[in-house]
Amino acid sequence: MEQTSFLKRAIKGIISNIDEKINTYTTKMDKLMKAFKDQSIAQIDITVVHVYDMVQEIRNDLKLGTLKPVDGASVQQDEMCLENTRVEIIYEISAWINSIGDEVVGISKVNISY
Repeated sequence: MEQTSFLKRAIKGIISNIDEKINTYTTKMDKLMKAFKDQSIAQIDITVVHVYDMVQEIRNDLKLGTLKPVDGASVQQDEMCLENTRVEIIYEISAWINSIGDEVVGISKVNISY
């Protein structure tokens, strides 16, 4: 009889300890899941802002397509630069035009074109 009582208490203690550990792990897992969701939401917000900026750039580029040429404007062969002059500045401008990101706020290709 004593042995049965001891076994019941021992099993009850083990089960109680297991329940406590399960609750502890469940609480920790809930905290981790919340942190993961919060991080995911922050990343989504950053991505949305980035996509919005890209859409604005595309919109501005499309506005450039609606500009009409100035009457009488054309290339005048006799007033062109000599060969190999301004090569460096043209290279820098081309590299800047083709770059992605790293633009100074308020200085965009569209603003410069105006």
